[in-house]
Amino acid sequence: MNGAETMLKTAEIRAFCRTGKTHVRALGLLLFFVMMLTGLQWSVLTALAQQTVDAAVDHESEPDLGGLLAATKKMTMMEVEPGLSVGTADYPPFGIRIHVFDFSNDRFDVRVGEQTRATGSDVAEFFAGRDDVFVVNGGYFERSSGGKLSSSGLLLVDGQITSREHQRAGSGVIYSDTDGVRIIYRKDFSAGSSVRYALQAGPILVDPGGVKGIYKNVGGRHNRSAICLRNGAFTAFVVEGGISLFQLADLLSLPSSDGGFGCEVAINLDGGPSTQAALRAGSTNRQIVGGSTVHNALIVARRPKG
Repeated sequence: MNGAETMLKTAEIRAFCRTGKTHVRALGLLLFFVMMLTGLQWSVLTALAQQTVDAAVDHESEPDLGGLLAATKKMTMMEVEPGLSVGTADYPPFGIRIHVFDFSNDRFDVRVGEQTRATGSDVAEFFAGRDDVFVVNGGYFERSSGGKLSSSGLLLVDGQITSREHQRAGSGVIYSDTDGVRIIYRKDFSAGSSVRYALQAGPILVDPGGVKGIYKNVGGRHNRSAICLRNGAFTAFVVEGGISLFQLADLLSLPSSDGGFGCEVAINLDGGPSTQAALRAGSTNRQIVGGSTVHNALIVARRPKG
């Protein structure tokens, strides 16, 4: 077979790969047959087969909500210690993975941490005490031309305001007081004496009462982090593979019977390359790596006994 015929046959293989509709076994037989005819190296054919897998994943289009809900509905939550459960839902056609971390309010609390270096920290660097079990990236921040990070909005750390609120930093505040974790609109927040930790972020994805808080589908697909309150617990969500805020609000506000999470209220955290989290609970260690360092984070720790 001459070079032109070989190039033609290779082009046919690539067109075949892009369809992604034929059974893998049939693809394997075709590749083997072409290898025998053209003398192509098996490593080249393996690479083409990998392209078939990659081509089948849609990283651009908006996922269908029904498919997302079907994926989350069949997710199983696993208890890693009393009051702490984790689960993962996958939606392979769009390369989406949704991580869920559920904490009971009576066993766990949230505090706010700031970067350990001027250029920011990975979330794993925010672990500080033996009772810390989980860290997720927090609110928005600015990066100077020299690479130094500073918070864009309100940060209240151990009773001290280290950064003032700002309109561009989000419409909500997540905070903890003696009654547990709370999410509120920024305009309604007041840092009373019982509030030791607070962080500005947004937008509010689910309005108080469980009503979807996003009304327009703008902004496209990005990795996302969010916190919601439901059933005496607070839940962290980390989405890899990209999802719009509009669909994330759907997932969080819809009832569990539909595959949603039935959040009473939920807030969006910083997303995109900032999206990252780490879990260290018992024998369970999990890290979702981000694309950049972050200025601040939410740290979940066990409440003192008694």
